[in-house]
Amino acid sequence: MGIDIYMNWDGMTDDEKRAQYTGFDSTAGNVGYLREAYHGEPYATHALVPEAFEWTEEIGNLMSCAQMAGTELPDDLCDLLTRGCPMSAEKLQNRLGSTILLARERIDKVYPEMDPDIADLVVSSFISFVDLALDKQAEGRNIYVYASH
Repeated sequence: MGIDIYMNWDGMTDDEKRAQYTGFDSTAGNVGYLREAYHGEPYATHALVPEAFEWTEEIGNLMSCAQMAGTELPDDLCDLLTRGCPMSAEKLQNRLGSTILLARERIDKVYPEMDPDIADLVVSSFISFVDLALDKQAEGRNIYVYASH
């Protein structure tokens, strides 16, 4: 069990979407995917994209309510809602410093035996994720984040 964060953007290609299926790779921020296992706090993903967790919960509640009422949401609305929470790359960039500190703290606390080179890759994944968001937004694409947990 774990936390998976997916970044989507306008005009995302099928190849870009497939690149995010990494087999739970905690070093794949460069493709718009972050991963943390549920092995203990702190969780850096919660610091970087808290809105993604709120969005996922609210969308889940909305879909559950519709199902309990015996109705279905239109497919295009479901696609839009499950795309994720609209996000500003600048907001991610502003949170990056504290997120990196939490990622380091988590590794020290939860994974003290982790190889330092692997630890650096895990931490740099958050940087790559934010860099990708900045690049996509600079291209004029809207950014969205979605939490699966």
